[in-house]
Amino acid sequence: SATEALRLVEEGLSAFPNCAKLLCMKGDLIQLSDGAQYELADALRCYQQASALAPESPEAFESLGFFFDAIQSDPNRAEIAFRRAVELGGGPHTYAGLARVLSGQGHSNEELLAMLDSCPHAQTPPVHEIRSEIIQGRWKPVSKK
Repeated sequence: SATEALRLVEEGLSAFPNCAKLLCMKGDLIQLSDGAQYELADALRCYQQASALAPESPEAFESLGFFFDAIQSDPNRAEIAFRRAVELGGGPHTYAGLARVLSGQGHSNEELLAMLDSCPHAQTPPVHEIRSEIIQGRWKPVSKK
């Protein structure tokens, strides 16, 4: 369960409090937990702390990107975080997350597909999946309120 995994990660952080990877794991597990012990803001703090401890870590910035996109509905901050993760050598999920955010901001399909096709992870399942979803029109610009 997420609660048990969270307990184990917290034990790890007791021994290694400056481990960015464990902080990212804790943030992820907080989002998956029942919410009794933590709030979503605690997950954000984990990702922010991880990015401060390991400013060269694409994982921390990717986590921030997904959090800003999916939890806070803040595409501008999500784009900044994903672009930083890309600069740091982020993996296929980084590119997929960035493409989703950019699609929601109204970037053209041609631009998004060109970015995905030229990325170092173009042949991976996450990139193939987001590419297919963009072609199918599943990601449309988010209307402003």
